Amino acid sequence: MLPSACSGLRSLNCHAYIAVDEAIELSRQSDVKHICIIGAGPSGLGALKVIKESPQYKAGLWKPVAFEARDAIGGIW
Repeated sequence: MLPSACSGLRSLNCHAYIAVDEAIELSRQSDVKHICIIGAGPSGLGALKVIKESPQYKAGLWKPVAFEARDAIGGIW
Protein backbone atom coordinates (compact mmCIF):
# COMPACT_ATOMS: atom_id res chain seq x y z
CA MET A 1 0.00 0.00 0.00
CA LEU A 2 1.30 3.45 -0.93
CA PRO A 3 1.60 6.24 1.64
CA SER A 4 -1.12 8.90 1.48
CA ALA A 5 1.44 11.44 0.21
CA CYS A 6 1.74 9.35 -2.95
CA SER A 7 -1.96 8.98 -3.70
CA GLY A 8 -1.79 11.14 -6.83
CA LEU A 9 1.46 9.65 -8.14
CA ARG A 10 2.11 6.53 -10.14
CA SER A 11 3.69 3.75 -8.11
CA LEU A 12 7.14 4.02 -9.71
CA ASN A 13 7.34 7.79 -9.18
CA CYS A 14 6.15 7.47 -5.61
CA HIS A 15 8.88 4.99 -4.75
CA ALA A 16 11.47 7.35 -6.23
CA TYR A 17 10.24 10.19 -4.01
CA ILE A 18 10.24 7.95 -0.95
CA ALA A 19 13.80 6.81 -1.72
CA VAL A 20 15.00 10.44 -1.93
CA ASP A 21 13.26 11.29 1.35
CA GLU A 22 14.79 8.26 3.06
CA ALA A 23 18.25 9.13 1.69
CA ILE A 24 17.94 12.69 2.98
CA GLU A 25 16.85 11.45 6.40
CA LEU A 26 19.78 9.00 6.57
CA SER A 27 22.16 11.75 5.51
CA ARG A 28 20.90 14.02 8.27
CA GLN A 29 21.96 11.39 10.75
CA SER A 30 25.54 11.55 9.45
CA ASP A 31 27.93 14.42 8.82
CA VAL A 32 27.58 16.94 6.01
CA LYS A 33 29.38 15.75 2.86
CA HIS A 34 32.03 18.07 1.43
CA ILE A 35 32.36 17.65 -2.34
CA CYS A 36 35.52 18.74 -4.15
CA ILE A 37 35.27 19.64 -7.84
CA ILE A 38 38.65 19.89 -9.57
CA GLY A 39 38.54 22.45 -12.38
CA ALA A 40 35.96 25.11 -13.19
CA GLY A 41 35.80 24.36 -16.91
CA PRO A 42 32.65 23.15 -18.68
CA SER A 43 32.54 19.79 -16.86
CA GLY A 44 33.31 21.23 -13.44
CA LEU A 45 30.68 23.95 -13.80
CA GLY A 46 28.17 21.35 -15.02
CA ALA A 47 28.90 19.15 -12.00
CA LEU A 48 28.48 22.13 -9.69
CA LYS A 49 25.12 22.99 -11.29
CA VAL A 50 23.82 19.42 -10.89
CA ILE A 51 24.92 19.31 -7.25
CA LYS A 52 23.31 22.68 -6.46
CA GLU A 53 19.99 21.47 -7.94
CA SER A 54 19.94 18.26 -5.86
CA PRO A 55 17.65 17.76 -2.85
CA GLN A 56 20.70 16.98 -0.72
CA TYR A 57 22.28 20.38 -1.45
CA LYS A 58 19.00 22.19 -0.83
CA ALA A 59 18.68 20.38 2.51
CA GLY A 60 22.16 21.56 3.48
CA LEU A 61 23.68 18.07 3.38
CA TRP A 62 26.21 18.66 0.59
CA LYS A 63 28.81 21.46 0.51
CA PRO A 64 30.52 21.66 -2.91
CA VAL A 65 33.78 23.55 -3.52
CA ALA A 66 35.29 24.07 -6.99
CA PHE A 67 39.04 24.59 -7.39
CA GLU A 68 40.49 26.29 -10.48
CA ALA A 69 44.19 26.85 -11.23
CA ARG A 70 43.59 29.80 -13.55
CA ASP A 71 42.34 33.29 -12.75
CA ALA A 72 38.99 32.81 -14.52
CA ILE A 73 36.41 30.03 -14.77
CA GLY A 74 35.30 28.41 -18.01
CA GLY A 75 38.37 26.42 -19.02
CA ILE A 76 40.52 26.91 -22.12
CA TRP A 77 38.67 27.57 -25.38
